[in-house]
Amino acid sequence: MAKIGLMGGTFNPIHNAHLQIAQEAMEEFGLDQVLFIPAGQPYMNKDMSDVLPAQERASMTKLAIRENPGFAYSDLEVTREGISYTCDTLRQLIGEDASHSYYLLLGADSFMSLYHWKESEYLFAHAVIGVTLRSSVSDETILETKKRYEEDYQAKILVTHMPTLEISSSDIRKRVREGRSIRYLVPECVAKYIEEKNLYR
Repeated sequence: MAKIGLMGGTFNPIHNAHLQIAQEAMEEFGLDQVLFIPAGQPYMNKDMSDVLPAQERASMTKLAIRENPGFAYSDLEVTREGISYTCDTLRQLIGEDASHSYYLLLGADSFMSLYHWKESEYLFAHAVIGVTLRSSVSDETILETKKRYEEDYQAKILVTHMPTLEISSSDIRKRVREGRSIRYLVPECVAKYIEEKNLYR
């Protein structure tokens, strides 16, 4: 039985903080692999005008993780029609191999709103929730929410302090539009891809 971390997101674009969190989670939670799952049609993005097509975001994700043997790519949400919901992805993964343990890796902000997600009860019942403490949400608030989820949903939650880079995809896109450098914010191969494809201009 393998312990598989699920790292979902729009990845518009993927950046070094995503990779750092995944690596730290592997070590902290003893994961065998982290699966990067770009959203095909992200349900949280009401304005899709600034979101690249799924295949472009998938290409950058594959480039970013290719040198880490502990990272893998999944096209489940890119190829599935309709809005991308984590519950559907988890259900499909379990259907393909129920012997694995799945760890849903979340930042603090996503963790706080998890009970609003589609079929959140399914997520609590079938995945371990791994959450990263960050400055955007106080430790006390995270721990209070953890206790509530455990009491209300019998959730399995792991909380860890990780040194996280303060990088955002929106800031990267803004920098590109302004002609500023994104060096050290994204892997070099991703920066090169963005430049060659003239993305986010």
